[in-house]
Amino acid sequence: MLFNLKINHIINSVSKHENASLFVDDFAIYAEGKHLQHLERTIQLCINNVQKWVSDNGFRFSVSKNTCVHFYRQRIYTEPALDLDGQPIPVKGEAKFLGVIFYQKLTFKNHVTYLKKKCLKALNLLRVVDHRDWAVDKATFLKLFRTLVRSKSDYGSVVYCSAKKHVLRAWTLYIIRAFVAAAAYFPEHPDRSKATRLRDGASVFSAELEGIALALTEIKKLTKYHKSVVIISDSLSALQAIQSKHFKAIDIRRLYNLIRKFLPSVHISFVWIPAHIGIQRNENVDKLAKATQNRASCSGKLICWSDLKPKINAYIHSVWQKNWDAEGANKLHEVLPNFGEDLHKRGEGAGRKRETAMCRFRVGHAWLTQSYFLKNEEQPFNYASDSLYAVRHILIECPDFQDTRRKYFSVNDLYRLFREVNPSRIVGYLKDLGDYGNI
Repeated sequence: MLFNLKINHIINSVSKHENASLFVDDFAIYAEGKHLQHLERTIQLCINNVQKWVSDNGFRFSVSKNTCVHFYRQRIYTEPALDLDGQPIPVKGEAKFLGVIFYQKLTFKNHVTYLKKKCLKALNLLRVVDHRDWAVDKATFLKLFRTLVRSKSDYGSVVYCSAKKHVLRAWTLYIIRAFVAAAAYFPEHPDRSKATRLRDGASVFSAELEGIALALTEIKKLTKYHKSVVIISDSLSALQAIQSKHFKAIDIRRLYNLIRKFLPSVHISFVWIPAHIGIQRNENVDKLAKATQNRASCSGKLICWSDLKPKINAYIHSVWQKNWDAEGANKLHEVLPNFGEDLHKRGEGAGRKRETAMCRFRVGHAWLTQSYFLKNEEQPFNYASDSLYAVRHILIECPDFQDTRRKYFSVNDLYRLFREVNPSRIVGYLKDLGDYGNI
């Protein structure tokens, strides 16, 4: 701990015109420019100042860990010459800083390769627990995936996402394959009322805090007559935030400023009451509160940045939905026309085998219909119905299975099939056909 406190002052030896980063004992000096000689001189002067501070404070740099990397885009490469305490600093093509490998061309290909090696052991563990008969359930499997694989891939992604498209595409495919394995794809009334309209986009949490702030503002006017005040609210989350002193929220800081600056001599108590659905007069209060939404003017109070998250997420979702709607010819579009809908929950808790079967039939890839790829054969064809042997054909279209199908369901499209029909009936239908073991 003392080392960490002392080493933090090493930044003071770097001038304002130079750049440096420090995390615990990982220290980096960097500069950018068009002329290498000027950069060498700038960094060398900075190194000399840092070395002087290190010597004066009883520290010592590890010579074997010192590395210089020249990031460049030009075809002509010139190796810089830097030294530390009279010893030349080795120039290498890459360096690892804070867990991210920086290559001199900033392609991050080596870092992606390093991530693959780190994730390989985790993926091997996922393969072990992904057994057909005794595998863990999907929820546990996804937790393992997020903990062992996703955490490694997300770390540093803000940095290496600037890599070239083909590098990121290969890494994305690698993660997708891992996820596919994890997800089994294949008084009776107040004396007066106060109301204000918040800006569009404000969350319910911010609205509840604003109501408490209005109450505090009114109490400020009555401090001459009342020294003890009770504020009653039905928002448990708002009261818990006030109790925990969550100062990261701007609205909470504003409430505490009101209490400390304007109400030093007033004792304020907060009381939570449960939801009051069904109580007529309280319902009337809610109607009055909702009526303020129709006001044209709103308060000048800015909303918290966290309140914008739903709108940002909604916009991103709309862009994804628009791109997905453009994929109308995709066979998955019939099963999942609305992006973000989770159909996996309908099959949870029934065992890994049935979850896998339902997932593969939703995706449209099963051994029963796709094995001809591996066997290097032609795609099976049903001459009786003059159609290819596919998942849709088996579940919906095939006239040979019509009598058997009627015993379990009577829908004529995949959209309704995977939403209205119980998964156990679909599995029963496949078992009756004798195809359940070939999924």
